[in-house]
Amino acid sequence: MRKTFQMGQARMGEGTMKKQVLITVKGSNHYEENQMDAVEFLTTGDFYEKQGKYYIKYEEADQSGMPDTTTTLKIEPSRVTITRFGKNNSQMVIEQGKKHIGHYETPYGGFTVGVISESADIRVNETSGRLDLKYDVELNDIVTSHNNICVTFKEVNGD
Repeated sequence: MRKTFQMGQARMGEGTMKKQVLITVKGSNHYEENQMDAVEFLTTGDFYEKQGKYYIKYEEADQSGMPDTTTTLKIEPSRVTITRFGKNNSQMVIEQGKKHIGHYETPYGGFTVGVISESADIRVNETSGRLDLKYDVELNDIVTSHNNICVTFKEVNGD
């Protein structure tokens, strides 16, 4: 696993403004029988540091299949927590080599999922970053999809 995680001297979230960032999200879900869903979109969002962790917050694009949903990525040196609020609420923890239990809440009801992380390549500094995450999702202890997500972001210049 490759990790770069640099913290600044000044703590954002403690009197420092959030930075606006340009975010690219590319993701794919691979299912049985060679079925695959892929998504790619560009958006803007907020980037800040709070209590030694980085956060990215953005609105999901319609192409993601989750319109009217706010996504927050909590980025730590060895793991990323993806939290979504909207029509579908969820939280997933991706930490290389570990399994975490998450919960999805949909308009049709809620369910518990296992998230088994294959890799988490986290490279972040004070103005930009890249997250390459590979993980499996399981229901009832059966893997239902193999997933890849790549999130890149860069501070938008205040010109």
